[in-house]
Amino acid sequence: MTDNNTNKKGFFRTIKDFIINFIIFVILLLGAIFLYEVLFINKDISITSTGAVSRERVLRPRSVEVKRELSEEELSRIKSRIRPVIAEHTSKIDRLADSYAQEIKDLIIEKSANSRSFGEEVFSLVNTLRFLGYWATFQKEKFDGQLTKIWDEKMFSDDELTEEISEIVSDFERSVEAIINLMEASVEIEIEKIVSDRVVPNIEIADIRFLSSEIKRDFNVHASVTVKKYLKKLIAYEIIDFVLVSAVSKFVITKGLTLIGLSASSTVVSVSAFVFAVGAGVAINVYLVNSAINEMEPMINDALEKFAEKTVEGEEGIRSEMKKVAANINARYDSHEIDRLLRSNIKVKHFITVYE
Repeated sequence: MTDNNTNKKGFFRTIKDFIINFIIFVILLLGAIFLYEVLFINKDISITSTGAVSRERVLRPRSVEVKRELSEEELSRIKSRIRPVIAEHTSKIDRLADSYAQEIKDLIIEKSANSRSFGEEVFSLVNTLRFLGYWATFQKEKFDGQLTKIWDEKMFSDDELTEEISEIVSDFERSVEAIINLMEASVEIEIEKIVSDRVVPNIEIADIRFLSSEIKRDFNVHASVTVKKYLKKLIAYEIIDFVLVSAVSKFVITKGLTLIGLSASSTVVSVSAFVFAVGAGVAINVYLVNSAINEMEPMINDALEKFAEKTVEGEEGIRSEMKKVAANINARYDSHEIDRLLRSNIKVKHFITVYE
């Protein structure tokens, strides 16, 4: 009986030890599985209030490069580096405008070298009688036409002067284009320095030529049109109307009457008196002719100087039109359109952290 009880106790102890060992084994197995999940499968295991196991993916951080637009302060820093380059070249263009405008002014004034030859032709015997004849018979159109013809032959024609001025303007445009080409290269070099000097850190430029190309395109589209606009006005403008004003015409009549011996003080000379003087065989005094030419010469020279002043220095004269080229480039650089181009072509790179 005692042996049976002993055997039963040993059996139950064995069963108890087995159960305890099995429970320990299960716990160790679950622990191993948990560690494997965490270390190798990147999943967290958590126990809910109900005892259920929930698994969530572990998110790992990663840096991602993104690009943003320039801020106002960054844009200002970049533009302040480029502005001196633009200013240096536009100053050269401005000085060129003064130089070529003065060349046009000198060209017009130099035409006065032929004013004596013009006076000699006007006061020749044939033309003196012709002018007086037109005047006495009220043929103003023929009077003006003859005066213009002599002017064109001895001085210059409208077309002739316009062509000469056009050549100077074309030279100006070619010189400006050469300066803009140099500016284009200088701007590109400065932009490369902006990157290397880290004026704004971590910038990326899509097209290094975008700014200089835009300024060059703007000149080709607008600047030459601005300068040539005045030439169109000059072509439409009758130069002879400016120079040979009524005072010159009146001078020709007054001196012409004096030359044939009629009173220059009278405002009215009868046709019969004029015909009588001509019919009597006019002998024009050489001294009086030279005197008339000498008086007309400074009159023409003064008229040409005034015309040159109006053409070049007037409110909308050729000098102001030429100087608009540099002014337009500077204004263009400071425009919102250039700001937009800078922002669209220059981006700032930076990194953000994302979890995956």
